[in-house]
Amino acid sequence: MKTLANTKIKIRSLSKTFYSGQSVKALENINLDVYENEFLCITGPSGCGKTTLLRIIAGFESYEGEVLVDGNPVTSSGPDRFVVFQEFDQLLPWKTVFKNVEFGLRQEFGRCGSNPGIFKKSRF
Repeated sequence: MKTLANTKIKIRSLSKTFYSGQSVKALENINLDVYENEFLCITGPSGCGKTTLLRIIAGFESYEGEVLVDGNPVTSSGPDRFVVFQEFDQLLPWKTVFKNVEFGLRQEFGRCGSNPGIFKKSRF
């Protein structure tokens, strides 16, 4: 059952404008709820704002409006969200998707002596 209590991502009145000589409105008045265990696909033509939306949720872009993850405002990147970039030069092509994600986690947490259980393969 979809309730406010299990809303993972809540977006209200989200807008993003880029400025480079002239203003380009990448996103305008976006409203979206993503619930726990919900599978969501964002599709559209090149340049329609898909990556901008994901970068905002990840905390990599400033924005106007409200973006909440687990009820907390997104003001910067955080360990509760991560992005696997699609550009070839940022992935290790000989590794699986899981191994690419694991590599990034090991770089961030592996040297800190954190719990190795974080690297267990669960739903992949």
